[in-house]
Amino acid sequence: MYRPVLLCRFLDDGAMGRVWRASHSETNTPVAIKVVPLREDATEAHIFRFRAEIRAIASICHPGVIRIIDEGVLDDPSIMGDGNQIPKGSPYIVMEWASDGHLGQRIRYRDWDQTKNILLSLLDALAAAHARGIIHRDIKPQNILFSNGCLRLADFGGAFEAQADQIDPTRTKMVGSPNYMAPEQILCRWRDLGPWTDLYAVGCLGWLLATGRPPFVRKTRKAVLRGHLLDRLPVFAPLFPVPPDFKSWCEKLLAKNIHSRFEFAADATNQLL
Repeated sequence: MYRPVLLCRFLDDGAMGRVWRASHSETNTPVAIKVVPLREDATEAHIFRFRAEIRAIASICHPGVIRIIDEGVLDDPSIMGDGNQIPKGSPYIVMEWASDGHLGQRIRYRDWDQTKNILLSLLDALAAAHARGIIHRDIKPQNILFSNGCLRLADFGGAFEAQADQIDPTRTKMVGSPNYMAPEQILCRWRDLGPWTDLYAVGCLGWLLATGRPPFVRKTRKAVLRGHLLDRLPVFAPLFPVPPDFKSWCEKLLAKNIHSRFEFAADATNQLL
């Protein structure tokens, strides 16, 4: 295990791993540790995606992408901060600590300047990822972190590598969060994935930031997915003044046909400036 680190607090238990806040014992620097417990229900796909997350983050040199400090596997069973034992051989990542939480905790009290800056910072980080052939596939408020006031895009556990040497076992599976998933993700059309897939999620996020809710809010997951596939966008009702063309900008990002969206993050950026 990352021996100079003292675990402080369990943070999250997701499909791709468990996350703890920790502290470097010598420098007292806060970090986050993500571990995939190597247990019977940890499939080959889980381990593949974890390794892919490390490759993805390590390949993107950009201040808007969370930084990896170390990675490895547990050399012996470890008792983590929540009292659970993690088996020997479980892979882990040590990442920088985002001190200011995630976007989901900061949705309220927005204005246009804040909204624009968040979207531009996110698009800049995505442009760097897309230039490396990496599609994030899970853009949502909880994966947009802030550290010292600056945005950090995190959780590349669902990332799709367009030029990967190995076949991705998740490519034919639905990956993402229902409120922010592009139609091609829902339909598992992996050959149609591209920068425009993440840009659809940016459109959902822009809608959320302006109106207080993502475009297709439904009572069930199935109904949300159907909304992305078939339903027209609801009435755009921003909670604060926005430029007249912001609605059409979101609508272009949220086009169901991939050819009707912006092709690259830079295109969306230029229209937003």
